[in-house]
Formats: sequence, structure tokens, C-alpha cells
Amino acid sequence: GAQVFIQDDEHAWLPAVVLSRTDAKAVVRLAVNPEDLGEAGKAILPEGGAEDFPERTIKLVADGKDGARQRREEEALPLRDDAALTGDGVPDMTSLSYLNEAAILYNLRTRFFGATPYTYTGDICIAVNPYQWLDLYTEAIS
Repeated sequence: GAQVFIQDDEHAWLPAVVLSRTDAKAVVRLAVNPEDLGEAGKAILPEGGAEDFPERTIKLVADGKDGARQRREEEALPLRDDAALTGDGVPDMTSLSYLNEAAILYNLRTRFFGATPYTYTGDICIAVNPYQWLDLYTEAIS
């Protein structure tokens, strides 16, 4: 199935794979073993482990004031590539095949938990405060 991100109330976005799909809904399951994601994965694991992630049904049709309104699938299920799910994430997000809100936030979260606060998007540096002292600098730089 397609590799996507799904919205999550607690974690904003989680990686998933589409198991089945109709015009109105898609059934998805967590796509990666959170234990392989280090600290970022531990933060999303339920108490029972990865097996406790149930299949989720995602509505692809949003209800509007004037009746049902079709929501674009890429809004409900933004596509992802595996690069953001490995190790400490991607240091330069221009290398991501799918650059969307979910991919950006998930990559920044992964890098935050991996103690790598600096992430680039081309020439732009995004720094996420790690709220702890990191041994990133030598005496010469300090």
C-alpha cells in the first residue's frame, strides 16, 4: 500500500501504510516499528508495544456546511518516503521526495529526539531547542 502520514491527536503525525481504500475512507496501520526509531519511536509506543497499534479508518470525505465536500486525498493522507524514518531523520529536507507539513514536522520531531537540533531546508537552517546541553561544540568553537 501507499506510504503515508496519518494525523494523531497526541503525536501530530505518524507514519502509516494504506491497507485498503474506497472513495470515502482508507484503512491504515502504523508502517514502521517504533522501536527502530530510537527515542522518537519510544515516545509513540503504546504500553503493549508496536502490536497494540490498531488499524485506523481515515475519512477521505469532509463534511461541510453545504453538505459533503470532497477533501483531497493528499490532505487526509500526505505521502511520505522512508528517508525521514531512518536514524536521526534527514539533515536537509530538500532531499525528501514529499515535502509537506507532515513530513517536515515528523522529521523535526525525529531529529529533536535524536539530539540533532539543526535541520536545513536548502540554505535555511531550522534550529529546535533541545532543552538540554548537547556536546555539539568543541572548545575552539565555544
